[in-house]
Amino acid sequence: RKLDRGDSSQIRLLRIESPKNSKDIIKVNLYTKNLNKAPRFRALSYAWGDENHTTPILLNGLRFGVTYNLHAALKVLRSKPNKSFLWVDAICVNQRDTSEKSHQISLMARIYSEAREVLCWLGPSTNDDSVFPFIQKCAELNRAIILPLPRPEIPIAFASKSDAIRDILLRPYWYRVWVIQENVLARKRLYLCGMNEISSDDLYQGLVQIGRSLHLKPKRLRTKSFLQAADDLRNFNGYGMLANTFIGPRELMSHTISDPLSLLIEAMMDTARFMATDPRDHLYGILGLFPELAHLITPDYTKSPTAVFLDFALLNLKEDSRLIARSGIGHKNCTRRRRSCNNLPSWVPNHSGPFVESRTGISIWTAHIDIKFEAGTFCPQELKWHLAHDTLVLRASGVQAGRITSVLSPDTSFRERMVKWNCCAAANITDHAYISWRRAFYRTILMDRDRMIDLRLLFKNDNAAMDFIDERMPLDLIHSISMIDTYILMMQSIFVFYPRKESQAEIGHHSPVHPTPSIQAERSYWLPKNQDSQLNDLYLGEEKQHSVKMLPANDKMIGESMLGGLKLSLANEVDRITRDRSFVLTEYGHMALAPLGAQAGDHVVLIGGCPVPLVLRKQGEDYQVIGDTYVCGLMEGQMSENVSAGTAHIEDFSLI
Repeated sequence: RKLDRGDSSQIRLLRIESPKNSKDIIKVNLYTKNLNKAPRFRALSYAWGDENHTTPILLNGLRFGVTYNLHAALKVLRSKPNKSFLWVDAICVNQRDTSEKSHQISLMARIYSEAREVLCWLGPSTNDDSVFPFIQKCAELNRAIILPLPRPEIPIAFASKSDAIRDILLRPYWYRVWVIQENVLARKRLYLCGMNEISSDDLYQGLVQIGRSLHLKPKRLRTKSFLQAADDLRNFNGYGMLANTFIGPRELMSHTISDPLSLLIEAMMDTARFMATDPRDHLYGILGLFPELAHLITPDYTKSPTAVFLDFALLNLKEDSRLIARSGIGHKNCTRRRRSCNNLPSWVPNHSGPFVESRTGISIWTAHIDIKFEAGTFCPQELKWHLAHDTLVLRASGVQAGRITSVLSPDTSFRERMVKWNCCAAANITDHAYISWRRAFYRTILMDRDRMIDLRLLFKNDNAAMDFIDERMPLDLIHSISMIDTYILMMQSIFVFYPRKESQAEIGHHSPVHPTPSIQAERSYWLPKNQDSQLNDLYLGEEKQHSVKMLPANDKMIGESMLGGLKLSLANEVDRITRDRSFVLTEYGHMALAPLGAQAGDHVVLIGGCPVPLVLRKQGEDYQVIGDTYVCGLMEGQMSENVSAGTAHIEDFSLI
C-alpha cells in the first residue's frame, strides 16, 4: 500500500520468512514504520545488477521480480539466524512511483545512519573461502604493534590467494555511486561474500597490511597473476569507504561547512568514476553527505537528467563562476554523456558518466592539491542568463587570450607524444613568450603539478643511493626539490661532463670523449635524432661550465639507477595528465593543454571569476564551451596587467 504522504518519516521495512527447505521460494513481508519510532533494523548495501534480468520472490504473498544479485543476497540472509527487520531499496521503495522514490531517497542518509548495522553484499563466494580468514589474520598483525611493519611471510601467502583477492577487489559493488554514502554513514558495517563475512575494520586493516608487505616478495613470486593482484590492490576503489574518511564525512556531519556547494561539486568530480544506472544519481547518490544543502536541493525524479543538472548549475552560478571550468563538450566521453542529457547547454557540467582521469588535472577545489589557479581574477564575476530561441544562454564577461593555431593530439605512445610535442614547442615558441620555453614546456605537460620530493625519503631503502646523495648532491636541494629540477639536475650531474683540461690526467680513461650509451638512450627517449644538437641546451643550459669532474664508474651506475626511478616517476605523472588532452599553441605564442576536441581557430578566453581559461568555439554570435585548459603564463592572474595597461579588453561572451 502507499505510504502516508502526510508522514514525512514513514518508511517500509521487510522481514524474510524462514524456509521449510533451502529450495523454497524466498518470501518476504513488508511493514510500514515511522523512522522516528522504528524498531531496530539493518540496511542492505549492494549493487543492483541488470534490472532486465530478474527472478521472482513472494512479496506479501504476491510474485515480485528482483535482480539476480539481490536474490542471491536474500537467500544468504535467509539462511542466517538473525531475522530482524531489513531495509532494501528495491523492495521497500516503490520504484515506479517517482514521487515516492524522490521522497524516500531524501531519507536514505537517515536510514543508513540510523540502521544498527549495514550489510554490504559483495556477491557470491570466491573460489577460495580462506581469503577472509587470511585478511583477518593480516588485520591482527597490523593492529598487534604500535608501528606496523612489513611482514615477509605475507607475500608468500598472498601468492596463493591472489586470484581470489583480485576477485573481491574488482566486484561491481565497489564501483556503484550509492555505496559511498551507504558505507560512510553506517554506524557498523559487515561485508558479505557468499556465506563468508568480515568487518569493515578487519577488511581495511588487512588490506593495508598486505599492501605494506608486498614489496618484500621473493623473485620466484613475481608471476603475472601476483603482480596484477598487487596492482589491483594498490588501485583498489574502496579504500576511502573502508577507512570511513571519504571526503571527510564525519567532519561534514559534525559542523557547518562554510562552502558546502563547492564541496559537493568537488565530491561529484571525485566520484564521477563510480557507476549509476540513473544519471541523476551522480548528484542524488552523494547528496546525503551534505545535510546543509537539504533546503536547497531535493531529489526529484520527475525531472529529466537535463533539468536536474541545469538547475544544479544555475544554483551554483548564482554564487560562483568556477563551475564553468567543469563544463564543455570537447572532453573524452562527452559525446556519450551528452546523449543521456539532450539539449544541455555546453556551459553546464554533465554528470551523467565518468570523466576521464586527466579531467581532474586542473583541480579547482580538490583539497590535496595545494595549487589554486587564478586566471580569471582580472575582473569581478558577472554572469547573467536568459532564454533565447528556446536555449538558455549564459552571458559572461571575459578577455580573449588568442586563437589556437596548432593542435597536437595525444594519440601516440607516451614517448612519441613527448617527442612530437617537444619538437613543436621548440620550433614555434621563443623565449620572449616565457622566461624559458623549456621550463614552460615542462610546466605545461605537468599542469604545474610538479610536486616537491625529498630525495632521502625517495631512496631511503637504497644504501648506495643514500651515500651518493650525501656525497654528491647539494645540501639545500636534498630535502626539497621538484621532480623537474631533480631530473634536470641528474642529467647535469651524472651523464654529461665537461672536464677542464687540467682534470684530464686525474680522470684518465674514464673521461668521455663521446656521449655515453646512457645519454644516447635519454636522447632517444625525449628527442628525435634531428634534435640531437639541442640536448645540451635543453638539459644543461649555462650550467654546463660548472661541471668539472667525471664520476667514478660505481657512482655513475648508482646515479643511473636513481635517474631511472626519477624518470619513471616523472613520466608516469606526465602520462597521466597528458594522455587525454591535446597540446596546443596560440597565436600569441602560448603553449597549453586543451581538451581533446579543441581545434585550430578555437578561442582561448579568460572568464571573470573562473580560475582557469576556457576553450570556446564561435557559433554565429554565440560560443560553445569546449572545455577547461591549462595555459602556461596565464594561470596566476597575469592578464590583469594587460587589462590595466589597455592591451587587453573585457568583452561579453554569450555561451550556449
